[in-house]
Parts: sequence; C-alpha cells; structure tokens
Amino acid sequence: MNMKYLIFVLVVVLLLISGFDFKYDPTYTVNITVYTHGTHKLWSYSLNNEIVKVIKYSTNNEKPKTLLDRKLTKAEQKEIDKIMKKFPLKKMKTRYENKLVEGEIHSIYKININGLEKEIYVYFYKEKNLDKLMVMILKLMANKN
Repeated sequence: MNMKYLIFVLVVVLLLISGFDFKYDPTYTVNITVYTHGTHKLWSYSLNNEIVKVIKYSTNNEKPKTLLDRKLTKAEQKEIDKIMKKFPLKKMKTRYENKLVEGEIHSIYKININGLEKEIYVYFYKEKNLDKLMVMILKLMANKN
C-alpha cells in the first residue's frame, strides 16, 4: 500500500513540475487605432512581445508616416510583461464612453493575451488599465533607441 501511495505522489509531483512555468511570460498583441469623424484614422499603435510600431495618418490625403518601428529591448520586454501578466482583459468591458461629451475622436483597442481576445471601444473615457497601455507605448516612443 505504501509503494502505490509513493508512486502516486511521485507522479503528481512530476506532473506539477512539468506543467509549471515559473518564468511565465504572456504572449500578447495590442493594437490601438485612434479615429476622427468616425472612420478616418489618426494614429495606430501596435505592440507585441517583440516589437512596437507607431503610425501617424494624415487628414490631408498624405501618406501615413511611421514614427516608430523597432524591436523591444530585454528591459522593455520585462517591464511590459509585468503589466500584461496582471492585465484584467477578461473583466474589461467592450465599451467605455462618456455620453456627456460630444466630439470627433474615438479609439479602438484590440488586445490579445494568451489567446483571450477583446475589442474595446473608447469614447472620451479614461479607463486606468487602457491608460497604462497607452502610457507604456508613449514611453517607448520617447525612447526610440
């Protein structure tokens, strides 16, 4: 009886050890598009585990201008991974809007973390988790390397 118990415990321990990834790093993509007048793109921000890209669109039919397109440094990846590990995507609403404001600009956030995907519409509303993402991307723009 003790031998069966010992084998069972050993198998459970081996399964737990093999299944745990102590250095869990999320796989993520973040795409933020800022629009004016409903459908005219102003900005697009893209971020994933490896790269960051920022494009500014013209309202005068000029070609879009890529302001940033580079690989993330290891330090940047580590900092972003910390945020993405805790990002509450599952709990987030699909719409955040301030109906007291009338304006021309809105944003669409398309976020995928480890296969969980959500599209979030934002209209003149400050949502703290989405703000963290935007601040993080703006910091990356300031550090163009």
